[in-house]
Parts: sequence; structure tokens; C-alpha cells
Amino acid sequence: MKRVSKLHFGDIGKSFSLAFIAITAIWGVVSYYSLGRIYLSRQILLGNLAVSGALSALYYRFRYHRVLEYDDRGFVFYAGRSIVRGRWNDFSLVSQYHKGYGVFAIRLYSKSPDGTDFIELPATDIGLDPSDFRSELMGYM
Repeated sequence: MKRVSKLHFGDIGKSFSLAFIAITAIWGVVSYYSLGRIYLSRQILLGNLAVSGALSALYYRFRYHRVLEYDDRGFVFYAGRSIVRGRWNDFSLVSQYHKGYGVFAIRLYSKSPDGTDFIELPATDIGLDPSDFRSELMGYM
């Protein structure tokens, strides 16, 4: 089974910023109510950075990280904690979809009579060439 994933530094940055702001605000409130003033030092800042780094890594992993595992029978797509599973023979059509700003996805259309049900696999977001990936999936179907 092939496993494909890619780090997204924008999402890691969002996670770190969110964690750092939250940790710093919590420290400011705690120090204000316990000491009567907001106490800051280099050690406190480094501690906030370290705790924020650890929390942001966990938050990124459980919220944003995308992984695709696939073989000739089917696929499993993980986006944070959500999981999408599928088998290639459940789909009849494959198309390459441009989402804008150079982001491409592969849409797999189900064998339903109206053909409107589809699953979207993000090709660019996981580091695959969209055209090659679409051609590979067409061979499985």
C-alpha cells in the first residue's frame, strides 16, 4: 500500500500562532492575578515557545495533517481525525478539478444513476502530480 503525505507550513504556522497566543494570554492572566502585575522574562518567553511548539504539533496532527494510503483495491484518506475509505470499483469516473490558486484535486464519481455523488482527493495538498495521479487511478478503475 502506498502512503503519501506532505507537511503544510501554513497550517503549522496557524497552529503555532494559535497556541502561542493562547499560552501567552493564559500566562498573563495567571501572573496578573497571582502577582498583581503581568510578569515577563526571557525564561517565560522561551517556556511559552516550547509549550506552544508541542501543543501546535499535536493540534496540527489531529486537525490538519492529510495522508492518503492507496493500492490497487482501494484507498483510505485521513484529514486530521476524519477518515474517508473507498474501493475503486465503487466509482465510475475520474476527473481532475482545479480549485484555484494552483490547487488541484481528483474527483471520484460514484456509480449512482445521477452521477452527482463524488469524493475529492486533494492531489496538490499531499504532494502528488495531479495528472499522473489521475492517470494512475484510471488504471485501477
